[in-house]
Amino acid sequence: MWRNLAYGSQQAAEAAPAVVPIKSVKETVVSQVDASSVPKNDGAKVYKILEFLRKVPMHMPVSVTDIFKHTGVDLTMDDQVEQRLKNNPKVRLKGDQYAYQAKYDIKNRMQLLKILDRIPEGMPIEDLIDCYVNVEDDLKELTRTGEIICLKNADKGAEVYYSRVVPFLVDLSGVATVEAGSYLAHSSQDLTGEVRRGDAFRIGDNWFRVSAAVKVRVIIHVLVLNNIQLKCTVVYMFKFDKDHLPLDVPFPDAKRRNVASSDRWDLLPKRGPKFQMVKHGCTNDIRQLWRDTLRTWPSDRAEFEKKLVQAGLTTQAKVDASRRQMKRRLKEDKKKNRPRKQRDIKITNHHLIGTKLGEILAKGSQEQFTLGAVKFEKK
Repeated sequence: MWRNLAYGSQQAAEAAPAVVPIKSVKETVVSQVDASSVPKNDGAKVYKILEFLRKVPMHMPVSVTDIFKHTGVDLTMDDQVEQRLKNNPKVRLKGDQYAYQAKYDIKNRMQLLKILDRIPEGMPIEDLIDCYVNVEDDLKELTRTGEIICLKNADKGAEVYYSRVVPFLVDLSGVATVEAGSYLAHSSQDLTGEVRRGDAFRIGDNWFRVSAAVKVRVIIHVLVLNNIQLKCTVVYMFKFDKDHLPLDVPFPDAKRRNVASSDRWDLLPKRGPKFQMVKHGCTNDIRQLWRDTLRTWPSDRAEFEKKLVQAGLTTQAKVDASRRQMKRRLKEDKKKNRPRKQRDIKITNHHLIGTKLGEILAKGSQEQFTLGAVKFEKK
């Protein structure tokens, strides 16, 4: 057959299969966003794309098609937005795909706890808010259970998160009787002196806060010396006394679901499993005892060390050794004033001797000026 094809046989040519060109069909991509909600400004378009990239699970890279589907911004038709997106420090390019670049590469709760352990000075909320999708929920839950500490910045009011490092847990008195779906636990002993509303404590394996949910705020008009004053009284939703220990969330069931019971959510459990309780740090009665004794502590360090020796908490030899070490450290840190030596500069411009310029230079010195071998005294 190849000979017939080579020599132009018409019969063989007709028998040869015809090659039909296939037209490339371009897939039509439809945006899932209403055209009216797509911003017109380039900066707003970039912000919309950044918000989409931030919510992508694990900050995985996405294509231009995915960006168009979820934001309505077509980067293939808008070169300026594409260029601004590529130059944005919060965007990471991987080939022709785009991914969100957070300040810290944190993907889950365990990595969040590890990086907080490595940064003892704390991390502000703005450095963590864009790490992964549910980071806000994890921060709230970890703060609620006391695994991390959240403080508000005094100047800006922003939340700063700290690691608790090594937890210090203290047993609470008595045992708690609990029931799944209830906001109340029954304590066998009075805990009002050991914990307060808002404190974190653990019943068994579950962490709670002493409920501070407010039912109503009552404003009372008080008449004092013919002046009407407003006094606000807070009425809490749950009791907190020697028997009632209110919880911020319902006690979980066997499937660890914090779902409130429809009929027993506000009833004090009389029967049920009993658990030991612990809390972070010292109990409030011990803390108050420390505050009371703090007032009697001597402010003078020498007097304080004397009290420690009298109480048998240290020895005089250790106090003397500590003082010698402190003096040695202060002596090493003290800056030594070294005299600065002034170098003698020999001037070789002997032709200035006896001239007006030489006299002008001599007057610029405090006492005298040496020009070569001649000394000019200041008049």
